[in-house]
Amino acid sequence: MKLKMSVYGPMILAAILQANLALAQKEVDIGPARIGSPKTVTIRLVPGASSPYSIDKLLDSTAVLYRRENKYTSTPIKSNASEGACIIEQVVPGKYRLELQALDIDTLIKIPETTSNEVTLLVRLTRNGISVKVMHAK
Repeated sequence: MKLKMSVYGPMILAAILQANLALAQKEVDIGPARIGSPKTVTIRLVPGASSPYSIDKLLDSTAVLYRRENKYTSTPIKSNASEGACIIEQVVPGKYRLELQALDIDTLIKIPETTSNEVTLLVRLTRNGISVKVMHAK
């Protein structure tokens, strides 16, 4: 049995293929972030006026968030002369130890369960030690 192709056959085939491609490229709304979803954590390191800690000592070192089942290492710490910053991607919310080995600092922090995909840790370095403030992104 032979099939005869009409003049319209190639145009119909092209239309079907184009419709399938349009369906494959359709944007899908995945909704808001879940409360327990992984976060991008930005760590801002700010020395106090009489801080014994030097941002220069931190340049190109890394920060580490760890707990028994997870360990996350940051991008290298960069500075703008008055403060340093680094980023850690895909951090699951929960309690962690924050380690800054270059300054011999190891402290407990908590990454909150929020609907935001981003969290900033403001780490103030003072002569009395460090303080960590969690700031949520909007």
